[in-house]
Amino acid sequence: MSDSLIFTGDYGPIDDSISISEEVESLFLDSLLCVNLEGCITSNLPRKDKKGAILRLDSKRILDDFKKQNVLFNLGNNHIYDFGSNGIVDTKSFLDDNDFKNFGAKTHNGTFGDFITIENIAGRRIAIVSVTIPERGGTCDSVKEKFGTLYPKYIDKILRDLDVDFKFLCIHGGCEFITLPSPGIRKLYRNFIIKGFDVVIGNHPHVPQPYESYGTGLIFYSLGNFVFNLKYHEKYEKTDSGYFVKFTFKKKLSFELIFIQKIDNIVRKINLPDERYLMDEDRYNKLWRFYSYKRIFPNLNSCTAKKNNNTQSNTYANSKAVSLIRRVLGKLKFIGSFLFNGYQKDIVVGALKYLFAKGWKSDKVKYQR
Repeated sequence: MSDSLIFTGDYGPIDDSISISEEVESLFLDSLLCVNLEGCITSNLPRKDKKGAILRLDSKRILDDFKKQNVLFNLGNNHIYDFGSNGIVDTKSFLDDNDFKNFGAKTHNGTFGDFITIENIAGRRIAIVSVTIPERGGTCDSVKEKFGTLYPKYIDKILRDLDVDFKFLCIHGGCEFITLPSPGIRKLYRNFIIKGFDVVIGNHPHVPQPYESYGTGLIFYSLGNFVFNLKYHEKYEKTDSGYFVKFTFKKKLSFELIFIQKIDNIVRKINLPDERYLMDEDRYNKLWRFYSYKRIFPNLNSCTAKKNNNTQSNTYANSKAVSLIRRVLGKLKFIGSFLFNGYQKDIVVGALKYLFAKGWKSDKVKYQR
């Protein structure tokens, strides 16, 4: 029997160019490890209507990383549907055949029970529930389609029947590559504590975000990346970092943070004080609009044509104009993707407020966690 429970950030290696250090692996001894498996284990073709990254995971890599661990895979994320319903079936079949416990996604033959796991840890009954925030084109409503992931609006049906000592919620959502949660996400996650969850664990942003105590519960807004090596992620700050949350269940629920970072393509343990990621309300109120601005309008000044006193040919001028129009249209499309995601609209609002209040040149403000 495990005597502790560890949650990790996003796990989705697309090849073997990244590895886990022995020191990090040793941290998992005597613990139940809950891993967000972001991707599919399948030989099927991806959905024709799938846009953005498509994550096909290597089965051998998963066996090598976790065969010695007591691991529980959470499948509730925006990539489990990359290959349609067949991808979900194949992924669950592989995990079941190799004795890996899993939850968070269901097939046509599944039930609501596929989104819940009940574990016995240190003599306590622990419920872990998985939900996924809807993402346009990336997720599937399991209630309407009879397969896919569970959306937050159905959580009350789950809570009614939970009779356990502690309730954990794993939620996949929020804005990617921003190191602070939006006000909308904070409101949503806090509401889950009000509804009765003891702990909310966030994934999806691919960068670590703060944690806070709220009411009688705990919220960890994003654990960042565990093992993830999509090339385009590297241009964003902190995508090489994350943290684990280790819970113990003795007289009361207690936790510790374990910080990790990818160094020379090896995931290593690093030493940081827990307070580094404790939510600071004053700092949050000053900076969330700025971080939204950085996410929505990266390098905004470069979109503006530089003044040039030299005479240019019409062809060159026209090419500059076409390039600028394309960039503007691309930016509008990018902003639209946020507006169609109900929980990310306030990222656009925050970015615009910062832009018009401070001006384009104010992005020189420095802030590092």
